[in-house]
Amino acid sequence: MTDQEFLDVFGSWVGSLKEDATAIRAGYELEGAEREAKRILVAGLSYLLRKIDIVPDYLGGLGSVDDAMVLRLTAAKALAHGLAGLDGEITDRLTKMAGEVKVVEEFLGDDYAAFERYVDSLPDMAVRGRTADAVLDDAGLAEQFGYELNDELKSYEIRPIEGGDKAIRELRSFVRAKVNKKK
Repeated sequence: MTDQEFLDVFGSWVGSLKEDATAIRAGYELEGAEREAKRILVAGLSYLLRKIDIVPDYLGGLGSVDDAMVLRLTAAKALAHGLAGLDGEITDRLTKMAGEVKVVEEFLGDDYAAFERYVDSLPDMAVRGRTADAVLDDAGLAEQFGYELNDELKSYEIRPIEGGDKAIRELRSFVRAKVNKKK
């Protein structure tokens, strides 16, 4: 893909972030879903609540691209751990998102493996004092997590990705700098 094609795809992901996060949340709330699948989905949603993530959110639309990438990879990983087939509409949306991981892989190239390791580490990272296991094991923490997620999604504004080729270079640079620290 060309840089402009990546920008177009990422712009559509930024535009659907709220709906994508809602599908991830519905997947985590599915009865019968395996615990590991739920851990992965909670971690992806927790990433949206992080104040400091791969690309700072104050960078407008560019600051939401990493969130969209993380959600896509968490959807793929959760499907591989016991979500497939549980609910047609939800798993269809997650399957579509998971299929878009190949765009992330193409965009990141040699940095994709480090990005994947970073996403794999998210369930064990505490966000606002909670790990994914804590959210799954404590009803009070799960309720608070739900409120905070609702607030985050209500306040989410779709912002365009500005800067063209410069934005693409900045995005790659942010990802490379953050995820390669985790090696």
